[in-house]
Amino acid sequence: MIQYSFQQIATITNGEMFGNSNATFSTQDVFIDSRSTLQGNSIFFALKGKRFQAEQFIPELIEKGVQHFVIEQGFPVQQHQANFIVVYNVQQALQQFAKYHRSQFQFPVIGITGSNGKTIVKEWLFQLLTKEFSLVKSPKSYNSQVGVPLSIFQMEQYHNLALFEAGISTVGEMQHLANLLQPTIGIFTTIGSAHDEGFSSSTEKLNEKLNLFEQAETIVFCENQQNVAKAIQNRFPNRELVSWTINDNVFSYKQVQIPLPENKSKVEQENIGHCMALLVHLGYSTAEINAKISRLQAIPHRLQIVKGKEASKLINDSYNNDFGGLKVALELAKQQAEEQPFHLILSQFEQTGLQEKEIAQKLSQILSNYPIDQFYGIGPFFTSTAVKNVSFGKKSNYFLTTEDFLQSTAAKEFAQSVVLIKGARNFELETIIDQFREKSHDTVWEINLSAFSNNVNVFRSLLKPTTKLLVMVKAFAYGTSARQIAKLLQYQKIDYLGVAYAEEGRALRENGISSHILVLNTSEETFADAVENNLEIETYSIKHLQQLIQFLESKEIKHYPVHIKLDTGMHRLGFLEHELEQVVDLLQSTNCIIVKGIFSHLSSADDEKEKAFTLQQQETFIRMSNQLKVHCKKPPILHLLNTAGIVNSSLKQFDMVRLGIGAYGFCSNENIQQQLIQVGSLKASISQLKLIKKGDSVGYNRAFIAPKAMTIGVVTIGYADGYDRRFGNGVGKVLVRGKLIETVGNICMDMCMINLSEVPQAKEGDEVIITSPEHSAKELAQQIGTIPYELLTDVSIRIPRRFIVE
Repeated sequence: MIQYSFQQIATITNGEMFGNSNATFSTQDVFIDSRSTLQGNSIFFALKGKRFQAEQFIPELIEKGVQHFVIEQGFPVQQHQANFIVVYNVQQALQQFAKYHRSQFQFPVIGITGSNGKTIVKEWLFQLLTKEFSLVKSPKSYNSQVGVPLSIFQMEQYHNLALFEAGISTVGEMQHLANLLQPTIGIFTTIGSAHDEGFSSSTEKLNEKLNLFEQAETIVFCENQQNVAKAIQNRFPNRELVSWTINDNVFSYKQVQIPLPENKSKVEQENIGHCMALLVHLGYSTAEINAKISRLQAIPHRLQIVKGKEASKLINDSYNNDFGGLKVALELAKQQAEEQPFHLILSQFEQTGLQEKEIAQKLSQILSNYPIDQFYGIGPFFTSTAVKNVSFGKKSNYFLTTEDFLQSTAAKEFAQSVVLIKGARNFELETIIDQFREKSHDTVWEINLSAFSNNVNVFRSLLKPTTKLLVMVKAFAYGTSARQIAKLLQYQKIDYLGVAYAEEGRALRENGISSHILVLNTSEETFADAVENNLEIETYSIKHLQQLIQFLESKEIKHYPVHIKLDTGMHRLGFLEHELEQVVDLLQSTNCIIVKGIFSHLSSADDEKEKAFTLQQQETFIRMSNQLKVHCKKPPILHLLNTAGIVNSSLKQFDMVRLGIGAYGFCSNENIQQQLIQVGSLKASISQLKLIKKGDSVGYNRAFIAPKAMTIGVVTIGYADGYDRRFGNGVGKVLVRGKLIETVGNICMDMCMINLSEVPQAKEGDEVIITSPEHSAKELAQQIGTIPYELLTDVSIRIPRRFIVE
């Protein structure tokens, strides 16, 4: 492991050192997230962005024992008892450090870019090459201006091949990544519409991505993508170009022809083709390639959070094992565990290039930073003499095989625990998931927490640095999971959460949520619940305000935070303008209330035809809030904009905005919509196939009569699950094996039927996608004349929620 002194890091980053430190660090000691588990002798790079300044967390980190920081000019270093390197730009310093670390290694580096498929190709290559090489790769999808340096920091002296991906969103970014990675081999996957908004044309985006290959000796690409092939051939005529083709499900490169798996989609075949081309380039025979491809496993490229038996929570990361990915998975598990027992099931590491004793010491060092109550090691490594005196947790149990673990009584301790399952593919740890997951329903509502984070960040990027953000988590977080979404938002340090009722806020408090929570609907009966759980209360009428004051005074409560709701034209809840004088009199008559916020709600911010009315609402809000502000003891938080308002550049942001449906993947602004990802994917399965004759009827009331002999599938979802009856009789369409399929007959309570005549390869047990990012709930809603809100919140609570993190 390469060590760098504090002074050396200052020199590499062109920084000025303050303090007195003789400390040395490995690149594993670098961290950029103040919420991360500290690794050994940590050094914190305090990044800055449009909406965050990591410097603000330095006092908190010093209290936790961190003593070394890289910060930008202007930070008051003299006010803190710690050691600092002061640089012009922290992100540039991070990249300079990564570039220097990269220069210490001479082994081949494979750089992968393109619009789609980067992570899949990287992970498949990891599977295919892991037996012959000691590999280092980007953790998950670490491919950004910050992710690439963190990936490079994974490089160690025992590695002999690197797999790194590089992604960009605008002009000028790839040159930075190319300087860092300096790939010797380049792979270009595809060119598509992702991040189009950052470029003037697709040609500009393609040329920007190709900057990654300026120093590459070899470039792999698919000749079927004619614009990509032409650009590479014109720009790099003197390089070794591995230009392969795919025709009639056959991969071809020079004299090599290999059939591609026919059960794979066109996109999957193309990703496999890139892998085959590299294997050919590396000298593998056709027989070796066929054998390797036949063992290729699907890559979920995500961490799945699965509900387990006896109130346990299983985190599935069972498709490969490497130290970088282990840290990512441990961070998620720690976040999920909170006060619950934390168990880790880990297979041995494969082909690391390290001696067993070195692996044991490195693993022990990593795990010592996490509150692991019980460790289960699977594989011969854990029963070897190398680990005899090494500790991996408070309690450790070792098993030779996964089957040995399954036959043991170890899992009896899983009740009400968080269990991380991570391991190399050949140990088949997914069988542990299958045995201990709760199997109460064939239908699942899959919630992508990474997509949610993406959506929130899209809207945060539109805000001024001083604008606070409230995210709505009412109605079970729009039908997902208020607890999981609130935990994520709290982890991301979002300013406020919004709920509809006090009981929703109470449930969040009971689940450890300490963030500011604004409750929008309270009554005399729920005031006590709100106060007991420290929920900020909206008041909207003279009667409601009088009742609230009476309650607070009876409890001798002073300065309770309240938000005043104004009716500026929505004519739902809120004070009208002529009532404000009475509101002021009531507020001045008591000291039980402090006006924490003043707000209103826009009725038509998403309707261009109502632009004049929306601006009128804003002017009314300014006028009314000004009347109240002068009587407030402290400046209140003013908030008016909802999701549609945030993207309306003609509106003021005031002090805070409220993000609702946008966080879940929907927006009326098409430019913003292209950047969002639908958070939920509703999935069912085919429980039975039926061959029916011409004239046969299907379902209740014989609503469908077969016009010819056909195959139908019975699907495990009905209107009791939230699949609206209006989707019956061909109105609704679902995805089966990538093809849109119509419903037949009426939707039943617990199931429905679909026409599978156009998908002859369909079989019982196949996945049926009701809605997903590729089959948007917005489109479904339009089919039955409603809005996505209704479809999301209608998903039955009886359907299990499965959480994934990409």
